Formats: sequence, structure tokens, C-alpha cells
Amino acid sequence: MLMAAEIDEIKSEVLRLLQQRVGMDTESFGTAAITQAVRNRVSASKAGSPQHYLRRLVLDPAEFQELVEDLVVPETWFFRDVLAFRAVARFLDARRGSNRPLVRVLSVGCSTGEEVYSLAIALREAGVAPPRFLILGTDLSRKSLELAREGTFAPKSFREPGEQAGALRERWFERDGDSWRVREELRAGVQWRCANLAEPEFLTGEPPFHVVFCRNVLIYFHAEARQMAVRHLHRLLSRDGVLCATPAEARIFNAAGFASLGSECPLAFRRRDATAAESPAPAIADSPTTLAGQVCKLSRAGPNAGAPDVRSFDGPGDPSYKPSSAAGQVRKLSCAGPNAGAPDVRSFDGPGDPSYKPSSAVGQVHGLSRQDAVPPQGARRDAGPSAAGEESSGPAILRAARQAADSGHLEEADAFCSQLLSQNSASAEAHCLRGVIHQARGRLNEARRSFEKALYLDPRHYEALVHMMLLAEQTGDCVGAANYRRRADRAAPGEAE
Repeated sequence: MLMAAEIDEIKSEVLRLLQQRVGMDTESFGTAAITQAVRNRVSASKAGSPQHYLRRLVLDPAEFQELVEDLVVPETWFFRDVLAFRAVARFLDARRGSNRPLVRVLSVGCSTGEEVYSLAIALREAGVAPPRFLILGTDLSRKSLELAREGTFAPKSFREPGEQAGALRERWFERDGDSWRVREELRAGVQWRCANLAEPEFLTGEPPFHVVFCRNVLIYFHAEARQMAVRHLHRLLSRDGVLCATPAEARIFNAAGFASLGSECPLAFRRRDATAAESPAPAIADSPTTLAGQVCKLSRAGPNAGAPDVRSFDGPGDPSYKPSSAAGQVRKLSCAGPNAGAPDVRSFDGPGDPSYKPSSAVGQVHGLSRQDAVPPQGARRDAGPSAAGEESSGPAILRAARQAADSGHLEEADAFCSQLLSQNSASAEAHCLRGVIHQARGRLNEARRSFEKALYLDPRHYEALVHMMLLAEQTGDCVGAANYRRRADRAAPGEAE
């Protein structure tokens, strides 16, 4: 078996190729994971030595693609993050009755296809059927696209709870042993293409799209590749279109000429050059006859419904971030039942510490430029700071916590949060991430306390405010939810201090 020292002889050149060809930010993806992937490919390709493998990697595009495939393990599911589909619902309801004949939708980093088929279902349920829509899914992984075209999914791809989610599965899928296969009619209007958003020629010549999903993609690029990707997205999004992202990408898009739709759809964006006349409807109609109503029903389907899953959380995490030093009182929801007696939040209407300055940059959750990428199988145990030869610093521990959470290892992610908080109890990011972990595990009271701690330290912490708004909605506290919504609007990336 090859030793790490042998792989080290070619590692710097391999990293350069990954940065150059796919735009990967390799620094914090983890050298242990990349070393293991290279070791696997040296063995599988039967190269005589690491140097022989490097020559093959440089000259053979097929071998380079194999290395990329070995680095990426997809982790995604149907109707992930209800807030994103609320934005689609809002857009489609605004177009209802218009004479615009075609809805064009783009899913960048579509992985194994769950997002694309979710969008197809959303359009169908809204009464929009081919040839009135076209959905294009792109990804740099050919193997993932092959699985997407096959359209057969294991039970783990269906994670949203409740009767509404189950009804959609029964309506649009057929049993295939222990798996579910997409019905043929759902494939109509869906196309797939192997492409990388960081490539200079990405979708050159394509007309604009009305809806673009680009989630957990930009955060995996190095700075130059990210700038190119944003230019592509600005070109590809129609002037009246909507772009859906993740919390980690919010400041990136706001700084690049996009504007958030606000707390109702906090992770949805429009081009700032769109005119007021082209704006979507200002509110979501919560009616069972509209797609918006169906999405709202889905978001209330279970104890955790409507709350973004921990695996979609990529908070700001900027290593340069310094939490606010002042922050009045710990805010709690005013709810009956298990939360009765908590201090009322509804009288609070200010951001807190006037000296607070938000983080100047979105921290990077590093990895491949694709949706929901996680470290290769077998490499998770090397994801911690010490295994990669890094110091046990705050940013390294926070990054390790996110990597564990992205892989679905919630106990491990929580342990990393505990380690970080033992070193720095004033880390708003760690408290917020821990809240999302609690939320994903159904521990709503613990989640609320963690978000409250994050807001105590940073009263304008956008992700914590959005999560608290969702928790208030779930518990029926409409006044509290409205309060958090107003605060989130003021704290939204790109808003004035």
C-alpha cells in the first residue's frame, strides 16, 4: 500500500489541477480526503508509481474525471428546504394567468436529480405541464447524472415528513422493490447536462432562466472561480427571475448585484436591475388551491417541517468574525405549553448592540462545486482538525463540525460544537449550528435555546433570526414570528445597518 509520503510527492500538483480545472478551493476540503482519493486512483488505475499516475492525470481527461468522481459523494433528497420551494411558489403564483408561454428552470449542481424532479413535481402540482416548462439539471459528475437519468431512488431520498410529502411520492413515483422509480410522465420537460459552473463557457448561448437553484455550489469555489460563476448566474437569470441559494451564499449574492426577497423567502434573490413592474407578487397566498398553499402545507407536515435541515446549513463562519460584546437580554419565544413562562419576545424591536458590525465575508464550507458534496466514504474519520494536521483552532473545529453535519453525523457534529464552545463560549456561529443540529433531531426546545444564545451574542445574526421565525410559526406564535421576520428583514445581508 502506498504511503502518505509517496502521495505527498505529487499532491501539490494534483491540488493545482483541481483548482485550475474545476475551480475547487482545496485548502479546507481536507488534505487527508484528497490524499486518500489519489491513493485509491493510483491503485485502481494500476499506475506504476505516483509520478506515473500524475502523468496520466494530466494527459487523460477520463482519469481526471475519475478522480473527481472519487472525491464527491452526493447527499440530497426531495423537497429539501421548504423555503426554496416557497420562492418557486411565489414566482409561479405571480405568473398565474399571464401569457408567458414557457417557464425555464435551471438546477446547478443537481447531483443525482432529487432537486430537479422536485421542481418538476412543483410545476406539475401548480398546473404547469410540458411543453410549458423546461428544467435543465447540470452537474460536473457524470455518474451522478447517470443516476439522475435512471430516476430510481432509495427511501433515504424521501425525508420530508407528513402526509403531504407521502401523497406526492405516491402520485409521482412507482414502487420498484425497496426503491421508488420516477413515473415516465414526470421525465417530460427535464434535461440533463454535464457542466461545471466555474467553466468559462458554462451554458453559453442558453436563453435566460426564470428560476435558478444554485445551492451549496459557490461556497466550494476559490475566489476567482466564484467570481466567474456569479457572472454566469447573473447572465442566466432573467430580469424577472428568482434565484435560490443557501445561507452561506447570501452575502456573496448580495455583494454581486442580487437582492433578497426578504424574510418570507430569505434565501431567494432577484437581480437588482429588475424593474418594479417585473416584481413577483408581494406575498404568498396560503390557499390549498395554489402551489404556495401546497408548499405551506408541506412545511407544516411534521414536527421538524419547515425548518432547514442541518445538512443544508452553511452559516457565515467567517474566521475573522468577532461576536458583538453587548447584547441586552436573551430573547425567548412567548408560547403556551412547554414553553410557557418564557420572557416575551414581542416587545423587543431593535437589533441590540449599536456597535455591532456584521462579518465582512461569508466563511467557506470547502469541498467540490456541487450540491451537498461530502467527504469521500471512509474519509470522515479524518475530517477533524488534528487528523488533517491543522491546529485545533476555532475555524478548523467549526469547519469539522459542518463537515460532520453535512455527512449526516449529527452526534459527531454536536461534539465538535461542544469542543469549540468549551474554548470560546461566545461563538455565535457555534451556538447557531448547534441549534440547527438540535432542530434536525427534533429537539425544538434545545434548538430554541441555542438560537437564543446566538442572538444574545449577535442580535443581527440572520440565520438564527430566520430559524427563530420558523420555530415561532411552527408553535403558532404569529406575533412572535412577525417580530422575528421584521428583525430578519433588517438584518438581511446587504441591508443598511
